[in-house]
Amino acid sequence: ILEYLHRGKYFGIISLLTNETHSVTSEAINDCAVLVIQKDDFNFILQHIPRLAIDLSRSLSRRLKRKDIHQKKIFESTVISIFSSYAQAGKTVYALNLALSLNRETRKSVIILDILPQGKTHSLPQKLGIQQPPIFDLSNAADIYALPKDFIMLNNFGIDLFCFYYEQDNDFCLKRLIEILSILVNDYHYIILDLPAEMDRSIISMLNQSDLIHILSSPDPCDLKRTNNLINRLQTDFNFDPVKIKTIINEYKLSKIDHSDQLEILGQEIFATIPKIEFNSPARLIIDQPDCEYSKAVRRIARQLGDCLVGLVLGVGVGYGFCHVGVLKVIEEENIPIDIIIGSSIGSLIASLWAIGKSSSEILEITREFKEPKSIWGLIDITFPRLGFIKGNKLYRFLKKHFQDKTFYDVKLPLKVIASDVRKKEPKILDKGLLVDAIMASCSMPGVFTPFKFREEILFDGGVTYPLPTEPLMQMGVKKIIAVNVTPSRDDILKQLKKLKEAAATGVIAD
Repeated sequence: ILEYLHRGKYFGIISLLTNETHSVTSEAINDCAVLVIQKDDFNFILQHIPRLAIDLSRSLSRRLKRKDIHQKKIFESTVISIFSSYAQAGKTVYALNLALSLNRETRKSVIILDILPQGKTHSLPQKLGIQQPPIFDLSNAADIYALPKDFIMLNNFGIDLFCFYYEQDNDFCLKRLIEILSILVNDYHYIILDLPAEMDRSIISMLNQSDLIHILSSPDPCDLKRTNNLINRLQTDFNFDPVKIKTIINEYKLSKIDHSDQLEILGQEIFATIPKIEFNSPARLIIDQPDCEYSKAVRRIARQLGDCLVGLVLGVGVGYGFCHVGVLKVIEEENIPIDIIIGSSIGSLIASLWAIGKSSSEILEITREFKEPKSIWGLIDITFPRLGFIKGNKLYRFLKKHFQDKTFYDVKLPLKVIASDVRKKEPKILDKGLLVDAIMASCSMPGVFTPFKFREEILFDGGVTYPLPTEPLMQMGVKKIIAVNVTPSRDDILKQLKKLKEAAATGVIAD
């Protein structure tokens, strides 16, 4: 993408002047009106308005130098629609907290468009402490010449608000909204549309103006079926791109089915899950309760949208692997936000314990079991096959004691575990199923432990293919990565060996 063109911009002038074919292709990402000027008409305009040639020349010069000084302030804007197949799905609270989090995490401009049919009451102004909000009526012909800036509400929370009324299936309302959107994309990095749970023609067209659509649903089977029908209709009847549709599970209802059954009913991947909000919680959770689980979940979504995710990588280390706990302690003390964690071999064990909610001090207590010789030998069960001399059954029971039947869906922080595929001789990223199975596979050191059968695959130690698995995070788009390598380098080992030899020669043991 060379450039985003907004309202009032033009392109194709050089081709018109040189009679050459266009060197680039343009594509409309929102509904828009394009005026096509033929060469003869263009020459006629220049003859009657000579000053236009000077303006075009300056604009072309700035564009070629990549110093276009247009009145717009934003070069790329993301329009996100928040929608649901039914009312009371938690859309408005989610839209509000997503906007607040985007502003806080990216330091970029955000506006919410609160759109409702006539006769309904807007709740967002009250949640932002705004009294007597001005409402823009899209169906009112008298408001044709009204300036959008007169209806944009500022507040003390860093985001702007614009409230609309519309008339269902009124093409004039839709046309007016698109015109306003084309103005707002010049001034805001993120535009969030809080749409009513309606399926009229106007709402479908509004959804079509979006770069992303976040569809909220509870984990209840009936709600999941309705959401599945909605998504199928958007994709089949209206040709919506599946990539732009993201399903978010709002756990305000207790789930009667597990994660795999939810996926089966929904028919597509779940983008994110937001926990239940406690009764009487404030609406502005990102501000008033930033450490609650709901805020953490929304913050991760905002950081992903803002391309500012922070990932933590815990590598291999054998005996040194428990040094990872010290890094976790510092992260907790300094309140460093971590959006995703990935571990390989012993790093997968520490990462998984942290992901299920264990603190660094709790993990340290668990690792003390390895410091006692009895405990270590208690985890070893000797066997004599050709694939390894430790079966791993006792280690499996140790993991079962601490993880029980927890799955990747039960973690409080997105988690990836690295193992190695025996047959394909390539890394395997595990993020589904039981945590115990994934950790066993990642810790099955070849030649020591027998390879672990995970579903239909034979897997062993992730450190063989990815001792410090930063690359998988980079492939996921994570640009800020804290990578913890506790394995001593060759130089470190040689230096320590030299110290030991000197200590042995002098009879003095150094630290």
